[in-house]
Amino acid sequence: MTRRLSTGFLVLVSVVLFALFAATLPGFGQEGATHAGCEALACVQLPEDRDCPVRWVSLPVGQPEQPVRSAEEIADAIPHVVRVTKKFPDDGYCTSYTWDTGSGVCSADPPGCAVPEPGADRCGSSCFCIDPGEGVEIEQDPPVPFQLYGTDGEVEWVLQPNRFYLVAVPIGVRGLRAHHLFKAFEECTVDHVSRLACDGSMVDWQPGMGRESDFELVPGEAYGVWTADVDCVAHGSFSPVATHVPRGCNGTAYVVRGEGFGGGYGWAVDTRYTRPYTGLQDAEAEDPNAPGAGPGAPPAAEVQALVEDIDAQRVPEVAAQVDRTAPEGDRLCVLGTGDHPVLWVSPFGLPPGEGCGVNDGGPCDLEGAKIEMLPFPAPVVWLDKRYVHWTDTADTYDVVYGKILPLRRGDGFPAATEGCLEDDTRETQTLHDWLEDVEPGIDGYWFLVRAANAWNVGLYEQGAETGLFGSRDPGIQASGADCP
Repeated sequence: MTRRLSTGFLVLVSVVLFALFAATLPGFGQEGATHAGCEALACVQLPEDRDCPVRWVSLPVGQPEQPVRSAEEIADAIPHVVRVTKKFPDDGYCTSYTWDTGSGVCSADPPGCAVPEPGADRCGSSCFCIDPGEGVEIEQDPPVPFQLYGTDGEVEWVLQPNRFYLVAVPIGVRGLRAHHLFKAFEECTVDHVSRLACDGSMVDWQPGMGRESDFELVPGEAYGVWTADVDCVAHGSFSPVATHVPRGCNGTAYVVRGEGFGGGYGWAVDTRYTRPYTGLQDAEAEDPNAPGAGPGAPPAAEVQALVEDIDAQRVPEVAAQVDRTAPEGDRLCVLGTGDHPVLWVSPFGLPPGEGCGVNDGGPCDLEGAKIEMLPFPAPVVWLDKRYVHWTDTADTYDVVYGKILPLRRGDGFPAATEGCLEDDTRETQTLHDWLEDVEPGIDGYWFLVRAANAWNVGLYEQGAETGLFGSRDPGIQASGADCP
């Protein structure tokens, strides 16, 4: 028997996917939109080789209320940065500017260039500014994943001949390769484009090198553009098409905000957890005597002190950043990974076990400080001939399926739900080619995915809360075919 999906199935899925897709795209198609809370546009993961401290990074084009533009702000926004370098020679002579975070020294190449970069005062920097479309080179010690906040937008460049530029590309676009960047410049000749390898060498591509050398443009990376020695200015641009929605490093951000944190807080990261969460089991890193900024300090000073304290622990799996959408600077985001999701905060001088953990069911209050965990975004679902796929937004997933015809008849999800395809799976795909044929144009199958982590279980309605055929979750639960 030929196993296929009917036209009716594809029509329904296209509607569901649009609702889910639109719900996970804050800022796309919206003029002047900014991100909400600590939700990230992208997670910049480590290369396969963890001993890779130097990377080329693209910053989001549409920035939050407090844009990351100066060398100092970039160093503050990305954990464990020891060096930030700009390689976008606006004046055609100075090839790079570097900010050393340890010494606070700004240097330029070649020697003799004006320091700081002319115009650095427009972004309040003592070294250089980064504009939309310009990439940046960073060095971390130790190298860790980090989140990028903001939204995509049109990227445009103007390049002089016979120069090397580090350029940023749209972060939310999947499927671009080196030849797309090469072809983005139409008026003048670009000699070749490059990406930075983990060993510090550059991998090049130019026409004639073949498809096997046409490297992928990875979300979050920046790339080198080498212009040809011709008497012409190269104009190039990219306009993002939302084909991929990268998200946070673990689908969750811990947010701490309030009028102040008293005498300081300790923190710890749980290295092992079970569902439901049963309490702190093994602290990867902890500082029960975190000094904070002292009693009575302004909230912004407390937040900055806690960020610096967490990052000073140098735990690769965890980092903290000031939430740049908070104009008063009184919020911070604590980032973890799927295997290290638990933030534990305790008052000054107390052991972590006597404090307040977000996985206790939060939010919870500690002397005016509110700790909450933002919900993970809804998975974006799509399918091919054999598999149902979804984006990786949490730790585990439930997948249910059913027939379309009962929904069309108005019987609702109790009658339409047929079974649980996956229960608490950590995968991001499952086979559907075993389903029986249905009559084309009359019936078909639908699929829904809900995400979960140690703290919370999502909803089948998440991402399309307005509903297509009534409330999903109660009906699926009433069917008796829901995942346990």
